Amino acid sequence: MRSRALVVAMLLGTAGLVGLWVPDRAAASCAAPQVWVAVGGATPTLVTESAPALVVRRGDRLVVRGELFHTGCEDTGSTGPGCSGPPPSDRERPMADVALTLQQGASAWPLGSTAAGPRAERYPVAFDVVVPDRVAAGAATLRVGSVDVPLAVQV
Repeated sequence: MRSRALVVAMLLGTAGLVGLWVPDRAAASCAAPQVWVAVGGATPTLVTESAPALVVRRGDRLVVRGELFHTGCEDTGSTGPGCSGPPPSDRERPMADVALTLQQGASAWPLGSTAAGPRAERYPVAFDVVVPDRVAAGAATLRVGSVDVPLAVQV
């Protein structure tokens, strides 16, 4: 009986100490922009870090779609400790100028720029462009804002 009372007292004491601990605001980060690319009339596919280079030819039509192109980061939004910490001071806004560029070695071809759409649509961007005729065969990079899409150019 004494040991049972001792265990209960220890549990209550531990619970009391844990109750005094208040976690700091949780740290997290906003998701990076995501990009989908299609060649010709194909359905755009999500570009990932492990995806192989997209095979393109001069004159190919590229359909480029993206989302989460914003400045700022509103990770949490309530008050209190932990994940419900104080609201961030860095408010999200659509990016005003998302550039699309094809880069190959020292050469670069600006293919367009656009403002991202509203938050309700997940800050989207959209481009419909053509692979320049002056690009050479070999490796190239399609850069959408800060996202790099590896290309393998065939002629």
